[in-house]
Amino acid sequence: MKETAFPGRICSFRLARSLHSPTCEMPSSLSSSFVAFLLATLPIGCASFRSPPPPGPTHVVVVVSSDPDEPLSDVEVSAGGTTTKTDLNGRARLSLAGEDGTQVDLSVSCPQGFAPPSRMPSLIIRRSSGTPEYEVSCKPFDHGIIIALRTPGVPNLPVRYFGRVIGKTDAMGYALLKLEPRTGETLTLTLDTSDEKLRYLRPQMPELSVSVPDGEEVFTLEQKFMEEKPKVVARKPSKPVRIE
Repeated sequence: MKETAFPGRICSFRLARSLHSPTCEMPSSLSSSFVAFLLATLPIGCASFRSPPPPGPTHVVVVVSSDPDEPLSDVEVSAGGTTTKTDLNGRARLSLAGEDGTQVDLSVSCPQGFAPPSRMPSLIIRRSSGTPEYEVSCKPFDHGIIIALRTPGVPNLPVRYFGRVIGKTDAMGYALLKLEPRTGETLTLTLDTSDEKLRYLRPQMPELSVSVPDGEEVFTLEQKFMEEKPKVVARKPSKPVRIE
């Protein structure tokens, strides 16, 4: 209990448990001017204990495409509890709440027949003058790739894929092969050395494998051979035997 003296009167103040609810026990004879003083100063003291309001939401734009010039529309995009869909230009605007620098996981539901990226970008909350944009690529499951194959010193070598000849190296031992695998598929090519003329090449019927991640369209493969011909041992002519 704290007592404060004023001219001719005494006012006793009792501080409540909550700082936001101070109480004052005042005699009925307290002057009206002092009551007005208390009413004017109490709201100021209470406001000093209130925490600042949280920052308002910010916005980001997610751009979804299958190729750089082919936007994907009507794709569901989610982040920070907000879900929306891309427009005809492949753009989706999201509202995010949180402190600056906070990372927010992004989810993009690629359409049927398209594969999501192996690594989805994280959205970062930044309150700045511009609206940040994030690009997401949904690659078609079946997309064209080119394999540049080289077999040094071995021309006209057939290349098989699932047992079918899909190309042949030229006179310099080069071949460009075009395939349309699914994203994530592993391709296995066989170099056909079954021709009798190639029976001395080592290794025989080698296989080359390549994985097809999203985003890559050109691959380079090389297979080196060595020739192992059997050694020909020349027989020395036998000397005539003299019979006596």
